[in-house]
Amino acid sequence: FSLAAYILLFTQSIERSPRNQLIHERIQNINEYHTYSVYRNTCRGLFERHKLLFSIHMTAKILSNAGKLLEEEYDFILKGGIVLDKLGQAPNPAPWWISEQNWDNITELDKVSGFHGIIDSFEQHYKSWNGGWYATTFPEQEDLVGEWNDKLTDFQKICVLRSLRPDRISFCLTQFIITKLGPRYV
Repeated sequence: FSLAAYILLFTQSIERSPRNQLIHERIQNINEYHTYSVYRNTCRGLFERHKLLFSIHMTAKILSNAGKLLEEEYDFILKGGIVLDKLGQAPNPAPWWISEQNWDNITELDKVSGFHGIIDSFEQHYKSWNGGWYATTFPEQEDLVGEWNDKLTDFQKICVLRSLRPDRISFCLTQFIITKLGPRYV
């Protein structure tokens, strides 16, 4: 998209968004209208399979700018756990059900702010993780083991899901976008 096209889109957002006498509400109306206009116009040029990625990126940036999401958590969702030092990695307490890739994710997640000690939870409660949360059909609807359910935000819970159940990540991200921005963004 060109700068001229963006300027036109921005001008239209100012002109077409709902008016309000209160300045902060007017600005909010313009922001909401413009955000959706950018989303709608950008999606015209995307393949269907790329729209979820664009939506989660928009959601993450909006939440990050509002101070409600840490960039390192978003980076983890995008990249997962990449272990650079396998020799220094904690041993997998349950290799019969936690794959090497999943354990890499968990050990790297433990390094992200807010997740320190999650390795200990797997070492101490591996039966609860495997027999309960991991084994369910819809783990995103279940409480996390131990203190983690109350300790983590919704987005942080998606990080745990991404670590162990990547098969559920698309559904979970879709629900997160709907919760934060609304159903028109999916």
